[in-house]
Amino acid sequence: MKSHEVVKALSLITQIGIYIVASVVVGVFLGRFLDNLLGTSPWLLLLFSLLGIGAAFKFLLDLIPKGEQNDPNAPGNAEDQKEQDSPEEQNDSDER
Repeated sequence: MKSHEVVKALSLITQIGIYIVASVVVGVFLGRFLDNLLGTSPWLLLLFSLLGIGAAFKFLLDLIPKGEQNDPNAPGNAEDQKEQDSPEEQNDSDER
């Protein structure tokens, strides 16, 4: 792998980790704050913790299609790559 690909992969991993931790922490603190304010302990803490976890999973699911679109070796992208080939390359592959 080239160094710019390594940096890009590390930045993506860091972004995922920070987003997961931040969404759960925000959910926990918001739940605790509202529980203390409204006296509903521990229900809002549980609710907002689960919402934070759900937001983290949604973020991960939203990332998956973006990663597959950029990967020419991903299933389903072979046709896309064929469309991007020059006409000469397409003629060569048609003759085979």
